[in-house]
Amino acid sequence: LLNHFCFIPKFILPASNINITPLNRMKSVISLGISGLYMNAKQLKPFNPLICETFQGFFDVDDLNEENQTEVYSEQISNYPTLTRYYILNKNVKLYGYFDLSLETKSFGNKIICFTKGINTVDFFRINEKINFSIPSTKIVNAIAKEDRSAHYVGVMIFYDIKNELRAFVQFEKDLKHIADINGYIFKI
Repeated sequence: LLNHFCFIPKFILPASNINITPLNRMKSVISLGISGLYMNAKQLKPFNPLICETFQGFFDVDDLNEENQTEVYSEQISNYPTLTRYYILNKNVKLYGYFDLSLETKSFGNKIICFTKGINTVDFFRINEKINFSIPSTKIVNAIAKEDRSAHYVGVMIFYDIKNELRAFVQFEKDLKHIADINGYIFKI
């Protein structure tokens, strides 16, 4: 779960600067959301902690600047469905939310769609701005086969900044020509 946010030092820490425009801040949060998707795409058995088991750590940043030290907290609050809350904090920004992974099987278990429910919030509290976003669903094909198994994202990621009246959509599709087709728009509400 927390692998999704490993690019915080690259995209979010620079976006916490007060001189960044709201549009560029939105682009940075979109970049964080999309860049973290490939970190979660593994065909390994996920670590399934016990209920109330917590994880505490930090993102290692190359420099020793205290502004960039980012703490990470996560807790498993349910196993069925898998529900995890997280809280990520540094001196300029905090990210928090939850992941609720729900499965829907089709065709006798051959296809699995994993719905990721939950709102994720990037709170630039020093400049009083928040951007919320969702994670797209994952479709796993040939789930019971040991070979030719594939997974791709489907659906929409939605980003919104209420204060600055910005909204963005990133649509994930798959067609016969492409393994993934990604389209997105940012617009003023």
